[in-house]
Amino acid sequence: MKESSGSNPRAKSRLVLLGLLSGMACFISPSWAVRFLVAPPRFELTIPSGGASTQAIEVTNADEKPVKLKAYPSDWTLGSSGEMNYQKSGTQTHSCSNWLTINPMEFTIPAQGTQVVRFTLKAPLGASGGYWTVVFFESAPEPRPGERVGMLFNARVGSIVYATIVGTGTKSGKIAGLKVGKPSPEKSLMVTALFQNSGNVPLRPKGKLEVFDPQGKRLGTADIPETAVLPESSREIQTLYSGTLAKGTLRITVTLDYGGSEILAGETTFENK
Repeated sequence: MKESSGSNPRAKSRLVLLGLLSGMACFISPSWAVRFLVAPPRFELTIPSGGASTQAIEVTNADEKPVKLKAYPSDWTLGSSGEMNYQKSGTQTHSCSNWLTINPMEFTIPAQGTQVVRFTLKAPLGASGGYWTVVFFESAPEPRPGERVGMLFNARVGSIVYATIVGTGTKSGKIAGLKVGKPSPEKSLMVTALFQNSGNVPLRPKGKLEVFDPQGKRLGTADIPETAVLPESSREIQTLYSGTLAKGTLRITVTLDYGGSEILAGETTFENK
């Protein structure tokens, strides 16, 4: 699972994609799958130090039978490639998991029904910068005739919560490196920009890639997708360029807008033989 930033934060998330068997992720056969959705999949809150915000999550059961769920917060971080890693609540420096009160925490949704779950996030006095957590909803399936309890599958889906303390956010970032992969058989280039977030709030850089031939003529462009980068971390932002190429030394430029006071620019060359 990756935290991708291009989606609408108010959009409804897809069906549950995660199955757990003895604590390990695995695929769920269609006959065993538990299907439910949450909306929105992401919150971006701005609250004062010592203040609070109450929000609502809609959980919809898309199945033909009731589903029993429990709700709980969890810490998470992003790897350099965007993979999400989950930890126990309250273990990460920028965690706001322990600031949450969720109601209800356990409930059953009838077939094709919807449950509204509310959470209140209360920031402690003295908090500053950006914090985050995820509110997970996990199924608790009951054994069917002939099934062993140890073989039951659980499924979970989450709604990510970002919280920034008013007047304390610092946006700072840089392009720390550019890397170009060899052209694929389809004559495409994979360009990787290493972005470092040195501020104290999550950033979502996006921008444009341009490719120039040895004479300086622009061959084509590609949009760099909006990508989440957590504070005090780096993220590899990959962009596929499928435009025109030429032989010789190509110049590749990258510009990124991360919402700060400046637009970042980086440049590298690539020898296309």
